Amino acid sequence: LRASDPELRATTDRYVESVIAAIALNHFGTEVPPAPARAALKGYLAFFGAALDEARADGTPPERMLPILTETLAAAMRAAA
Repeated sequence: LRASDPELRATTDRYVESVIAAIALNHFGTEVPPAPARAALKGYLAFFGAALDEARADGTPPERMLPILTETLAAAMRAAA
């Protein structure tokens, strides 16, 4: 997401940070993941948004995307561990 409005960008950044903290806590037992895991999580969130945008554009049902998104997150966390 490349928000040009600074307020929107700040809100988006806070949201991303809270999602990273929640996923890291679930997968690593800490809200402050190691740098490689943090990078993997930020990359996953970008993938997540892009994949859902593509699915929406081509009419793919969201429930069809769930296994892809779940497996991608799991793979990213395994690789970062």
